Amino acid sequence: MNKKVLIGIALFLFMVIVLGYQLYYRPHQALDLKTQLSQYDNLVSELERIQEENRKLAMEIRRLKMDQQYIEQLLRERGYIYPGEELHILPPPRAELDEVD
Repeated sequence: MNKKVLIGIALFLFMVIVLGYQLYYRPHQALDLKTQLSQYDNLVSELERIQEENRKLAMEIRRLKMDQQYIEQLLRERGYIYPGEELHILPPPRAELDEVD
């Protein structure tokens, strides 16, 4: 037989023996790997979610620092008014009052 063929067969037999040993004496490692891969996927998903949230918060901070119209809009939504202005709060429409009762 050719020397390369013998080396290939020997390498194949060695890999079979190592794989057999791993499966017979360490079967829990395959389960551990599956668990770790699942945890890794969960962590990657959480990281992506947190990075997206961080990006949105950075945009919000930038707007709060630089956009006066945005700041005024937020303040007016919270009921703030300029000095000298009057705030009129209207009662809800009659249909909404009937739903509450």
